[in-house]
Amino acid sequence: MTITTLAGLLTAIIAIGFLVSLAVSVEKKFTENFPSNLLAIVTAFAVTILAFIAYASYTALTIHLYIIIALIFICVAEAFIAMYGYDKFIQLIKQWKAYKGNEV
Repeated sequence: MTITTLAGLLTAIIAIGFLVSLAVSVEKKFTENFPSNLLAIVTAFAVTILAFIAYASYTALTIHLYIIIALIFICVAEAFIAMYGYDKFIQLIKQWKAYKGNEV
């Protein structure tokens, strides 16, 4: 794996993580009685697998067992980002505002 491929993969993981977090935030408003963590897992798996299928089709990638295992790990990582990333981001903004308010 070259450094360019690795950089592209990390960029894709970050972009998909942001997209999944945004989708879960919107979906939470429409599905109030559905568990949000389960919603994040389902959305992360769906978006990540669709993105992988698009990439594999574009590059004519030969799919091996280790690629499928890596895809499952990436799906779990995306679900974790979706479950905890947005809430932590909002918490960071609130803490920054409180810090700036006390600084003046």
